[in-house]
Amino acid sequence: MPHSLKLILAAALCLLALPACKARNNGGPDAAPDVEFTRQGLTLQFENPVPVSMVEVLDSQGGVVLRQRFQGKPKKSLSLPMSWEPQALYTVQTGLKEGAVKTNVRAPRELLQGAAVHFAVPYSGRETPFSLKCLEESGEKSSSAVQGAAVTGGLILRHYGHVPADYAMTISLPGELALLELPQDAKVVEEEDGRTLYLHTRMEAYSQLAYFVFRVMAEGNAPVTCRARVVRKDGAGESVYTRVVVLSPIPMKEFRRRVQAANAQAPVSAKGLFDAKNQPDTLFFGTKIFRQLGRVLGTTPPPQNNFAPYTHQAVSLYNSGKEELSVLVTSRIVAHQTDRTPEAFYPPDRLTGKLKDQSAAVSATLPPQQSTTVIIPIFINGTPNPGTYDRKISIYPMGASLPVHEIVRPLYVTGTNLIAACVVCGSLILSLGGLIFFVLNFKKLIASASVQDLVVISFFGAVTFAGVNVPLRIFNSVITALFGPFAVLVLGFFNDLVYFSMLIALLRLIPRPGMATLTYLVRYLLAGMMLGGFHVLDFLYMGTALVLKESALYASGITRKGDQFEWTWFNTLAAALLLGAADALLNASSVYLHVIFYRLYFARWYIFLSILFNGFVYTGIGVYFGKRFSNTLKMVQE
Repeated sequence: MPHSLKLILAAALCLLALPACKARNNGGPDAAPDVEFTRQGLTLQFENPVPVSMVEVLDSQGGVVLRQRFQGKPKKSLSLPMSWEPQALYTVQTGLKEGAVKTNVRAPRELLQGAAVHFAVPYSGRETPFSLKCLEESGEKSSSAVQGAAVTGGLILRHYGHVPADYAMTISLPGELALLELPQDAKVVEEEDGRTLYLHTRMEAYSQLAYFVFRVMAEGNAPVTCRARVVRKDGAGESVYTRVVVLSPIPMKEFRRRVQAANAQAPVSAKGLFDAKNQPDTLFFGTKIFRQLGRVLGTTPPPQNNFAPYTHQAVSLYNSGKEELSVLVTSRIVAHQTDRTPEAFYPPDRLTGKLKDQSAAVSATLPPQQSTTVIIPIFINGTPNPGTYDRKISIYPMGASLPVHEIVRPLYVTGTNLIAACVVCGSLILSLGGLIFFVLNFKKLIASASVQDLVVISFFGAVTFAGVNVPLRIFNSVITALFGPFAVLVLGFFNDLVYFSMLIALLRLIPRPGMATLTYLVRYLLAGMMLGGFHVLDFLYMGTALVLKESALYASGITRKGDQFEWTWFNTLAAALLLGAADALLNASSVYLHVIFYRLYFARWYIFLSILFNGFVYTGIGVYFGKRFSNTLKMVQE
């Protein structure tokens, strides 16, 4: 290796090591999470949402108890499933964007005892309210609501303990709040400065929940104070928890100013993650004939459950105020530039609430001066007609009848386009023709090869399996997680560059038709038996691959001329171009097979990137490397 190349590699390794060094030194104590031991494992609670890339838990000897990676999305709490020993010392290392944070904790002698109390006015009902702060004996926070809006309040308890406990609760509401709806079994006592609600319950199961929900309306403009007091009694004694909420009524105009709506992405996962290699705002539904073919092949997903979302959309909201806000986010899909919701997009009744316009409604609490991603489900009943639709998203203050923001985004429903249909039909014809031709000529092909040739073919097939399939199976998930949609650039190195280098080297030794097919079959059978690589669509993809590659090799003269083929610069370039074109068609066939049979719809740039690099670039480089590598093999053979 040249000295200059060594220096370049050393510099690259140093650059890669810098972020790691920074991660070890820049962790700040402010980002350290609170750690809670639960029956299921650990719960990490952060002061503010932070992007977490990895969490590692070590025991007192430095052994790794748990290592879990995350997507780097901002999280305020994380649940980690693991077994822990009472009174044991653990080190929790949290990988953050700005560095790594270490937290030393000791496990308790027994599971948590007591109660978690969450009191909110307004109460959205969609949050996960229980954090370590809910276990504190007292707490106070501020919130806002639109003047004159009827809002929901809630007192929620979670029981921790192995013995039953009685809970006596009081909710004190000021006179400026009109009480519209009582919690079940509540007793109301009118007082001079307001009213008090008295409640009682008994909880026995560990982690049992109890909800007490009421509705109020702010009749004044001044801030008011709501109080909740919970007395817990069990065999060990009595505990008292108090919560205070300062509710500030604000005008609708001020609410609108504080809430800022950003983009609304679709389709996304249930966690709000968008796959960058997919086409934005697009849903794909194949034509009936391909759906039936998919059912025959077993690639069509199970029947759609109308009560489960088909996909999701994510709306980003930012609260610029200093108090948390509760909002109701609704979304409905209508025909383009109309107000009519097609029946195929009707959501289940349980998600429409009291809305009559076929909107899916989701409530959310917006923490002060933070961005919150609200995930809204999209329901599909049947198969929508191809065309353009509108996603009408409205953001309401909780309890208000008028929205503060309205967002309209397109939704494109596409069917099977002509290119995809032609590619799939062409693949089907090529595969059937190629497989039939191969079966009819298999005996003749084997008989024409010597034992030495068959041994060499088996060897090269095993080498391509070890150099292509094994690394892809081992590193595919890691590479995809690291590089996202650009993983095709890395995976193509193994799938095309290494493969074609080995294939050209083989054909320099045995330049006859059918040798590439036999090598491919050896690799395919090894992958299927060793790694479970058999697939229902193999007869479509494999037959097409064999026909295209054999045709390109024959047209370039490598297998047509045999030993008479001269590896000149021009002939090598022609072979690289023909094999690149064949592999580009094969990549296009693979992409459109996924589009047709797996309801995927890739972005055009992703299709172009895959075809260009995996088809032409890596294949051409592989032909050149294979020629250089085979020169040595040819010299040894001679």
